[in-house]
This record gives sequence, C-alpha cells and structure tokens, in this order.
Amino acid sequence: MARAGLRRIGDLALRPRAPIAARFGADVIARLDALAGDARGAISPRFAAPELSVERRFASPIAASEAAFAALARLADDLALLLERQGKGARRLELMLFRIDGGARRISVGAGRPLAEAKAMARLFAERLAGGAEEEIDTGFGSISCAFPASSPSGSRRRKANGSGSRNRPARARSPISSTA
Repeated sequence: MARAGLRRIGDLALRPRAPIAARFGADVIARLDALAGDARGAISPRFAAPELSVERRFASPIAASEAAFAALARLADDLALLLERQGKGARRLELMLFRIDGGARRISVGAGRPLAEAKAMARLFAERLAGGAEEEIDTGFGSISCAFPASSPSGSRRRKANGSGSRNRPARARSPISSTA
C-alpha cells in the first residue's frame, strides 16, 4: 500500500472503493468500514460463558482469608444445589475473585469424577489455595464467583439409569496363585 501512495487511513477513505478492493482485496474495505463504524462485526468473548455460575457480592471488601473461605463454602453449597437439580456434575471448576480496585484472579481446579457435593468442591479450592503461595487469597475482594464451564452427568443419575442403584460390574476373577505359603 505504501508503494501505491496510501500511507494513512485517510488516504484509503478518499479513494474510490472498487479499485482498492480489486487491488488489495475485499478485506481491506471491510476493515475500513469497521474502523469508520459502518460495519458491525461479531465480538468474541475471551472466555466461553459458563454453563452454571453462582456469585456473592459484599457491601465491604473481605478483610480476612477466613471470611473468603466461608464465602467459598456458601458458593459451593449454592452451586451443588443447582447441579443436583439438573442432575449434573462438575469436573472443572473456576473461582473468580474480583477486587474492589479492579483486579481479578481466576483459579481453576479439576476433579477425576463429576462432582455435585458442596464439601468436595470447597475442599478442592481450599487445597489449591492452601497449597501454594501464588494461589494465596489476599484481602480486598468485593465479589466472588464460582462457575463451571461444562457439565457431565452426575454419578447418581448414571446409577439411577442402570436401574439398580449399584454399579453393574462383573465379579472379579480370583487369582490362580494362592496367597498362602
């Protein structure tokens, strides 16, 4: 474009559109329209919207880490209730901590099986937060949100679908080698 004498956006805007599109492609015209506000493009979010989310907002910022853990336990209770109603379980959970000064932290944990129990969810986050200095909760959070991006059927719903309430596993075969000497 520089060889054609087009160094600024204004140089493009003053020229006829058809020769510019023929020489540089329709993408240049589409971008020029977007810059001018004539065309609207789809906005894609940085993160996918979670399937379920619960949130707590506080009138004043959290001043102690014990209060943050208590709020986390209440969030886990709320999320467990939603999961139980829908018969789903969470394998990956995200905790978002929003500071009153505009900062935000995102902490993710994963589980080996779909979880729907509040104590298990809270324990995963508590272990993660107690485990490392980089994940430590400092004070000043005005809002806490807990979400999970995708769900799996919970174990209780799968057992009900089998009809018996217990897992239908074949009996283990005994080892031909005796354990007695």
